[in-house]
Amino acid sequence: MWQLTQRQGLPMNIKIQLTKRKIESFYNAFDGQVYISYSGGKDSEVMMHLVKSLYPDVKVVFVDTGTEIDTREHAIKKADIVLKPKISMLQVWEKYGIPFPSKQQANFIHKVKHTKSDYLRNRLMTGIMKDGSKTMFKVSEKWKCIIDSDIEVSDRCCYYLKKEPFIRYKKQTGEVPFIGTMASDGMERKKEYLQNGCINFTKEVCHPLGFWTEQDILKYIKEFNLDYCKAYGDIIKQGKLLKTTKANRTGCMGCGFGINLEEEPNRFQRMEEDNPRLHNIILHKWCNGAMGKVLDLCNINYNKPEFIQCTLIEKEQTKS
Repeated sequence: MWQLTQRQGLPMNIKIQLTKRKIESFYNAFDGQVYISYSGGKDSEVMMHLVKSLYPDVKVVFVDTGTEIDTREHAIKKADIVLKPKISMLQVWEKYGIPFPSKQQANFIHKVKHTKSDYLRNRLMTGIMKDGSKTMFKVSEKWKCIIDSDIEVSDRCCYYLKKEPFIRYKKQTGEVPFIGTMASDGMERKKEYLQNGCINFTKEVCHPLGFWTEQDILKYIKEFNLDYCKAYGDIIKQGKLLKTTKANRTGCMGCGFGINLEEEPNRFQRMEEDNPRLHNIILHKWCNGAMGKVLDLCNINYNKPEFIQCTLIEKEQTKS
């Protein structure tokens, strides 16, 4: 952990040098049989630029899930290869459950609801192991209300829509990926970095930006004038920090992972402003309105915040 903290605090030029060494090590270890896993988001934009600065011929591969409406057009424009999942997001939701509130917690909640093991259920609810010791890997208190509801949640969406197409691609080509995730993205990714660093030779994957931060990404984009997805808006300075004027994070439409951590207007509130019809379908129509129900249950706002509503009313009055 101290090493991760130390590396996250390094100057940009040192981070670039270290990252390029990781890229070279991974490229050489697999004799150049590598590809760039590209989403069209700002993190993978930076990663692609770094990899291409060393190896211009490395292929850019994008999985067109049909759900990443913010970045889809941008990603297809830059991708060398476009893959498709075998099933749709709605089919995954109907079969396994909706993606909320995080991959880890959705996995735990789904297991508690469906396991036949009393021990597993108790461990996931209390964190108490067989030897009496406690683990932090359990259902968080604030999400236990979902267990007693009729709402099904799961972490299977990402697997079927994103991971499975890449698994098929690897079997067909033998190529292994560079992926633009960072330890600062969440607990699971921090855990992965602490266990394996930037390169996991067992899983044959490289996360060259593992020790970067959100601020590093924004600074790099500005410094190298990258052609990034316009869903983020402009990158501006607010106090000592950089921020985007539109979306902070992009991803699949309707995904509930991490929405509890977003400032308002969150992704669903922005969706209601930009696409009211889609907002209504995702929150209230799909899977009997499961996403809207779980957000209501957990007290997370998904309608336009008051200041946006007032602005829209003022615009209408001005038109009149």
